[in-house]
Amino acid sequence: MLRAALDPLTGLAGVLRAVAAGDPYASTSVPARRDEVGEIAAAFEALRASGLALGRHETRDRLARERVIAVIRGNLARLAAVLDPAERAAVEALLRRAEAGAEGGGQVLAEAFGRMAEGVLDRHGRMDGLLAERTRDLETVRAALDQRVAFDRMVEELEVARRLQMASLPTEFPTRPSFSLHAEMRAAKEVATIDHISGGRFGLNIVAGWNEREIAMFGIPQKEHDVRYDVADDWISLCKELWTREGEFDYYSTHFKSPGAYSEPKPIQRPHPVLMSAGNSARGQQFAAQHTDINFVVAKDIPTAGEIAANGRRIAREQYGRRLQVFAQAYVVCRETEKEAKEFVEEYVQRQGDWEGVRNLLDVLVPNSKSALGDGWESLAANLIAGYGAIPLVGTAEQIVDKLLAFHKAGLDGLTLSWVNYDDGLAQFGDKLLPMLRQAGLRE
Repeated sequence: MLRAALDPLTGLAGVLRAVAAGDPYASTSVPARRDEVGEIAAAFEALRASGLALGRHETRDRLARERVIAVIRGNLARLAAVLDPAERAAVEALLRRAEAGAEGGGQVLAEAFGRMAEGVLDRHGRMDGLLAERTRDLETVRAALDQRVAFDRMVEELEVARRLQMASLPTEFPTRPSFSLHAEMRAAKEVATIDHISGGRFGLNIVAGWNEREIAMFGIPQKEHDVRYDVADDWISLCKELWTREGEFDYYSTHFKSPGAYSEPKPIQRPHPVLMSAGNSARGQQFAAQHTDINFVVAKDIPTAGEIAANGRRIAREQYGRRLQVFAQAYVVCRETEKEAKEFVEEYVQRQGDWEGVRNLLDVLVPNSKSALGDGWESLAANLIAGYGAIPLVGTAEQIVDKLLAFHKAGLDGLTLSWVNYDDGLAQFGDKLLPMLRQAGLRE
């Protein structure tokens, strides 16, 4: 309250909010709160009187001197919000001198408090003048706000127009485009632009569009599994041409026709940003081997992940003369003992897991999943809650490092890791697991 009394500009914020909200009665008339200002000035005057009293007792009556100093300290605490730090420090120094019985300290304090009282009134007067100067022409403020509102409305209208224009080419987030929905020309240009913005740190994850209900929302019939990869093959081929070919060119294929295709600037990364996909099927692995730099695999255990990785790399090497990296996914629960780690998994899966949510998810993946999967439904559901189908890394720090070594020996190039609590998990990974990984030769 005391600080507000010395700062009328705080009232201006409320005025501007009212004007922005369209309040026709908004006014720049901000209450002066003279009573509060006068009260503050009076408090300083009381302090000045206390300083004079201190001067009378500073050498004759130690108890009276201490009582006056206590009163001064109490009043100073009430005025802490309006005292400059330098002023407070100077007063404290004088009070310490007075407590020690030094002569003349009371008079000096009285004069200092008098100057502070005058300063309060002076500062408030200057702030009033500044407020009047800033808000002299309320119509200027209104006009500026009206222009901002008009600009925001124009942006909204343009966004609606953009959405209508793109209705026939609906999109997903650009780092994970579904090829049948994301226009290849636009995607290629977006990728190049983001690669420049990020300084060459962008990567593109290509998804062939597996979710039939998701595709149906756009009025597009779902294609057969292998056909979807044929379209993806065509889609990324055109994007690569746009990223690498100079000037205009014509591109005609089974699924895309682009006369006069052209894209500038080219990506920073050459020949193009890192490309990723997640193909486990024979056709998905073929696509990854031919086009991407990294393939994510989903597997029930480490040996199976290694087998899929070896097969994908073999196809890339033998059929396309390329080197393919293969990543798997795992979730981490690290505790002091294996028993504690398993008990925590039991707690967050069986007792706190979202079983209704995972049932809905499985019904998307496998229609009527409970009937279709039979006895295997519950274990699959539990694994989805535990780590979205990832391979478990559950146990002590030593056990987890051993499993990470097993991934490495199985031929995996990398892992995506997840935790129930990312803040705690990442901190634990950095503090405990990472030094052990360096010691095991998995990190430099």
